[in-house]
Amino acid sequence: MPVADELIFDYLDNSNVMILNVMYDEYQPYSCLSWANHGNSDIPIMINDGVSLGQGGEHSLESLFFNDITMPKHIFINHELNVFYKEAGSMSNTEVEEIIYEMIELKENSQ
Repeated sequence: MPVADELIFDYLDNSNVMILNVMYDEYQPYSCLSWANHGNSDIPIMINDGVSLGQGGEHSLESLFFNDITMPKHIFINHELNVFYKEAGSMSNTEVEEIIYEMIELKENSQ
């Protein structure tokens, strides 16, 4: 996902932002190891969290936040470890950046 990778690079050095990637459906089309070997070492760690809700998985990170099978899923957690925003379905980089910016602004204004 080169476009998403570019967005991640914009925030790698920002201590106010942490990005996690969770993988489901391993071997569709690559294993986690294959994704890691073909990826960029600067991209955050990917977590293999078993099987997605859409494939009948239960008790996963995904199931803590969602109960539907729409993919992809986005969860934004603020500096107080509260869910700030979540979305099931595609989001543009602009939408993601706006939410991150809003979270950073709220954090800075609360200090």
